[in-house]
Amino acid sequence: MKKSLLCSLFGLGLLGCDSTYEGPCRTNADCASSAVALCDQTLALTCVSGECVEVCETELDCREDPLEPVDRRDCGGVNPNRFRVCENLRCAPGCLPEGMSGEGFQCPAGQACAADGRCALFAESFEPPMGEVSVSLPILRELCRTGGTDPETCSKWDDLPRAKRNTKSLISYSGLQGCNREQFGAEETCGGPAADGSFYLRLRRVPRSSRAPVFDYTCAACQCCAECRDNEFSNHRGGVCLGVPIPRLDEMCSPDKPACASVCADCATCPPVPVGERQRPTTEESTGLNQCQVVAAARTCPAWLDAENCRSAARAATCAAECPDPEQTPPACDACLKTECAAEDRTYRTCELAEMERGACPECTDIWGPLQDLCDSQGAQACVQGAVFVNRAILDEAEQALVSPVINLQGVAGDLRLSFQYIPFRIGATFFPVADEGPAPQLVQIAFCGGACENEASWIDSGVTLPTEGERNNGLAAGEHAARDWSVYGFDAAIPEALRTATFRFRLLPRLADEAVLGVDNVLVRTK
Repeated sequence: MKKSLLCSLFGLGLLGCDSTYEGPCRTNADCASSAVALCDQTLALTCVSGECVEVCETELDCREDPLEPVDRRDCGGVNPNRFRVCENLRCAPGCLPEGMSGEGFQCPAGQACAADGRCALFAESFEPPMGEVSVSLPILRELCRTGGTDPETCSKWDDLPRAKRNTKSLISYSGLQGCNREQFGAEETCGGPAADGSFYLRLRRVPRSSRAPVFDYTCAACQCCAECRDNEFSNHRGGVCLGVPIPRLDEMCSPDKPACASVCADCATCPPVPVGERQRPTTEESTGLNQCQVVAAARTCPAWLDAENCRSAARAATCAAECPDPEQTPPACDACLKTECAAEDRTYRTCELAEMERGACPECTDIWGPLQDLCDSQGAQACVQGAVFVNRAILDEAEQALVSPVINLQGVAGDLRLSFQYIPFRIGATFFPVADEGPAPQLVQIAFCGGACENEASWIDSGVTLPTEGERNNGLAAGEHAARDWSVYGFDAAIPEALRTATFRFRLLPRLADEAVLGVDNVLVRTK
């Protein structure tokens, strides 16, 4: 070999290559004289396939100090170590960030140089956008850190038009000199070093409940019965429930109050809650409702049932295209159902609407008067909002997922991959999804979507879940890891050609125990 590989890559003057081994190497000893100085570091070379090269296992092996800012070192004007990557166990030159010159290469059109020195169509290291001092998932923007792009037009994470209440997935800050807890909030945001930069995502799951009392529509007679038995309600409402006089009593929630017998008798005329719509409650201990509310929650009003039957019929017929998944109601589906069942919806909500309109404008009797008349005409079977029991009302699976911004992959050919680095923190073998279910494996599911991603049916399983079996039970707590730990775990999956659209997204869905965390950083969509 005429000169060492690194000399040929970075230049004689920069590297100080004064002596090199002549000819092909046979052992590492043959490469001893070819060790070169890079800035103030001596790089030892290894004999691989007859060449003296610098071997590597991770990016850290190819960089003098990955946390050292470029402008803090004087290495011929550019720190070439900053732009080297580890490919096939060998250190190789990486790409150069836009506008920077030096030893490296510029990315092809349509791709940008990611922080790790590789060209990518999409890159995210969860660092704050330019000009920001802190960062959170809602403010992360695609391709906005170099300026020149209107921040309002940039895509955001988790921006699908549906509920997203997983507050446990957050961006953690490491800090070069320790985490500033006062600036970045709660202690759990300070999570140790990131794979790149100072921030990384901690993906967690919010515990789901199988039993959750909420306020929903129940029969007026049942609500009056509940208030009659509970003099706290009675006193609060002035002794009247929808025109029905409520006797004042001293004891609370006593089912055998003779004075409430006539009030509660009408409750039996309302239909029971349909099996499958709401879970019929039994006792206070199993439902979270008090004894008075249990009676009301077990019955419902006919108008609500009419509206539910209308929606079920519309899902199977008129709105079938907008509602492909019976378990999901995306915006387009909801709009179609509201159009088809507008009359039924207005009938069962008439008492609620009358109260809302009267509160907004007491003198506008021409608006709320007809609604109140219709409410009064329904009598004991009118629909009112009371405490009822809805099965699994807290955080369905889709609400737990981390959903990427839109990534334009239209027309991209070749071997296209989604890759990122991760660390499994305290992820065990199994967990209990909800209180009344058996154990399920702990994992994070990765899925792809080519369009209409607000519909659950549009998501395609990547076929890969994290962590692998051998990576479970490592006992590592967030913040107790080292920077090098990120190089141990890596995700890499091909993106199918059928999904390479202008509206591609990916998502990570955690199905983890309460204490388990998956750290994610350095996310790339790139060709290999």
